[in-house]
Amino acid sequence: MLPLFDILRVESDGQLLWQGTVETLALARLRIQVLRVAKPSDYVIFSPQTEHKIIVRQDDSQGDYPVCPKHEILMVPHFFQSWEPSLAQGTLDCFY
Repeated sequence: MLPLFDILRVESDGQLLWQGTVETLALARLRIQVLRVAKPSDYVIFSPQTEHKIIVRQDDSQGDYPVCPKHEILMVPHFFQSWEPSLAQGTLDCFY
């Protein structure tokens, strides 16, 4: 069985309006581009199988962010500094 993705438009009052279902994530993103021509808005891609959500912002420069299924908030990427992963446990004791 193919995974399905629901597409929902975010209304100005925060309500979600179902726009349809597609078979792949790529098709969902393409469908949102088409829908934006008629109705610019933020959109949500929802997978009923995994219950994961992706917010597709109206302003493309912000990118798409997944929504934490436990906390219902956006998960933004964190970029580590080059030195962070190389610090061993307890190496910051010298800064106290």
